[in-house]
Amino acid sequence: MAAHDEDGKKKKKKGGKRTKFPMQLISDPRQRHVSFSKRKKGLFGKCAALSSLFSDTGAVEIASVVISQCGKVFSFGHPSPDTVFHRYQGGGGLDSGKTGFLVG
Repeated sequence: MAAHDEDGKKKKKKGGKRTKFPMQLISDPRQRHVSFSKRKKGLFGKCAALSSLFSDTGAVEIASVVISQCGKVFSFGHPSPDTVFHRYQGGGGLDSGKTGFLVG
């Protein structure tokens, strides 16, 4: 059903902004697992999109690790998670010898 104003005309929607919900623990374990799976898929999708944007130049190496509540580890990386982690641990940079990692 569409919302109407006082004159009976349809109201126009204001923008396509999402409603923000406060971060809080989801009490139902099944709903928590579903939310975790969706967020994990979204995060890995963003990582894949970022790596594909710069794949022709080779300027981006990306890795993401997510650990579930039961301890299962999920990872995404380009070119591979191991390659990126070894480079990070070894301190090997691109040309200048420095790494440019953003951890948030």
